[in-house]
Amino acid sequence: MRTILWIAPPNEPLRRIIPSSYQDLSFHFCDSIAQAAETVHRMSPFLVIIDADRQEISALDLCFNLQDLVSDYKSNVIILSSSKDPQLEIDAFRAGAVDFVGKPIHTDALLSRLVVRSGGKKTKPSDVGIQENVSLRIDKDNYSVYLNQQLVLLSRKEFELLHLLASHPGKVFTREEIFDRVWNKNTDQKDRTIDVHILRLRKKIGENRITTQKGIGYRLMI
Repeated sequence: MRTILWIAPPNEPLRRIIPSSYQDLSFHFCDSIAQAAETVHRMSPFLVIIDADRQEISALDLCFNLQDLVSDYKSNVIILSSSKDPQLEIDAFRAGAVDFVGKPIHTDALLSRLVVRSGGKKTKPSDVGIQENVSLRIDKDNYSVYLNQQLVLLSRKEFELLHLLASHPGKVFTREEIFDRVWNKNTDQKDRTIDVHILRLRKKIGENRITTQKGIGYRLMI
């Protein structure tokens, strides 16, 4: 069973909603960020969930520092935030977070993400947001994509773009986010690179899997 440490105050409503265990996951709550270091030392949790809206200390600073708290321990941090500023999400990933979840939090959806992230019973560890009964499977370790159990040949950038979209199924990724996280450069509204890659992906995995939010960006529908 994998342990998830959730840094949340005693009055956090989710502490009453989240079960003490869920499939292969065991949840432990820490009352404050100040207690996080000792708890991480003692438990070495697989995932640490931090609320970025809390002001005790910067969640991003803690994200940076967690990997130094325990030798040979690579922290997997999930940031929660009500901020609509896309820069915070970008900064969170640069700080080492493995996921960024916007508020309000939908409990069932968050639990499903945690099961996937932790390699729970219903998913394979190398799959990203893909359930077993869904025909599209992404193998991050081998840079492979399977559609109806058939290998789909993708270029490296096509794979990285699909992997990004699949990390948050249903979430709209802006062009700015995609350029920054896949091509590592600032957006250029005249640059049609993303559109070309989206067109190629649609031809390979299905026209309706990737939808366009006009004027904003793209999402993957599972």
